[in-house]
Amino acid sequence: MDKEQKCFSKYLAEGGTIHFHGNVQPCQEWMDFLSQSQILFRNTPDFLALGEKKAVIIEHFEFDCYPANRKGSQNQREQARIDRKRKSLPVTKEGLIYEDIIHGESSYEDYVNNLTRNFNSHYKKIESYKQNLLNDGLIDSETEIKVAFLIEDASPLPCSYIDHSQGRPKMALIDLAHSPEFIELFEKSPNVDFVVSCSTTGEENWIWFIDRTEIFAYKKETIDYKNEEFISWKPCVVGAAYSFTDEELQELMRKKEKMVQKHDDEERRNLG
Repeated sequence: MDKEQKCFSKYLAEGGTIHFHGNVQPCQEWMDFLSQSQILFRNTPDFLALGEKKAVIIEHFEFDCYPANRKGSQNQREQARIDRKRKSLPVTKEGLIYEDIIHGESSYEDYVNNLTRNFNSHYKKIESYKQNLLNDGLIDSETEIKVAFLIEDASPLPCSYIDHSQGRPKMALIDLAHSPEFIELFEKSPNVDFVVSCSTTGEENWIWFIDRTEIFAYKKETIDYKNEEFISWKPCVVGAAYSFTDEELQELMRKKEKMVQKHDDEERRNLG
């Protein structure tokens, strides 16, 4: 559940610009409801936003743009390999720097395939999610229920393509809101009321609210990604590891707190 809560906190609880096509009202109603409702972190479904006689089931899943098999995506396997390598390294007080490369060929085809497989897997469980909530007494026959998928692009680097539409080529982000394959999948899946699509580029979070009632507006904005030039990155991983005793770690934390306090005192003096 830790992964789900981190996604919820990063993209929904902490706020950020939410993009959408079509009428603003569905998006505004969702944000208002989210801010006023009780959020329950649980399992099957991942979250429940509970209001007065209204509930939104929120189910989270990740996907990426790498080839996948029954053991997971190539990206996940590479991340696990690098993590095992890091844990096997001898760590000293002086520390060490390690680096590696996430090997593999990413593609838009794998982006769509992984997305579709994960979407359909969770879609089949929607009725069981509702039954679980009924069994737990969180909803009843009078509760208005909506279902949302919180979909996170977990590719190690942003899924991107070369955009030639404005004459001069430029790099642009691939997202679900403009994917014709996803919009078609969503349109054919009536048990999901809306999707919150999330990804990150650098320090910026990209959040798209895709509502079923505005599907026509999204169909007009799709981009033919499969015939565009997909950028297949070779992500590098660099990290550092140090070994400290508990006493040394506590001393470092005290020094950090003093530095923060000093900075805050300087800011107050400057403002005064």
